[in-house]
Amino acid sequence: MDAIGIDVYRSLASRNQTIPIEAPALISLLKQRTDSFATQMDNILSEISLTLSVEKPVIFKELGFRSVELGFIDPFAYAGSGDVSIQHQAAAYEAYFRSFWEPNWSWFQGLNFWEISLDPSKEGPQDNGFSPVGKTKSEEVVTKYFRK
Repeated sequence: MDAIGIDVYRSLASRNQTIPIEAPALISLLKQRTDSFATQMDNILSEISLTLSVEKPVIFKELGFRSVELGFIDPFAYAGSGDVSIQHQAAAYEAYFRSFWEPNWSWFQGLNFWEISLDPSKEGPQDNGFSPVGKTKSEEVVTKYFRK
């Protein structure tokens, strides 16, 4: 085994929380959870490494948030309705990248996005699906980190 691949669909907030409207405050709120997930992952991988004397890189095989209001709550909910919110999708990706990409964890080796379709009807600013393609704020976040 060369790497550990995991799917990541963890909620970044709960329905009973007050969700900020402004992007910086929203990202800050979501980042509290993603920081916790990153630290938890680091601790678990350290324990595995100490126990087995083996270190393996981690790749997120699937990471995805629908571009709907509160799409960062229960992101595993694959289909459904919802009001389009590119800001909520972009904030979720930004929080994840800040917690996993920016700290330069030695074990974090990248990620794959869930459902970036080649079908043009499943992208763009009116699409409430998972793809960040054609959604300016989401694309900007993704591009910023992948160009580093």
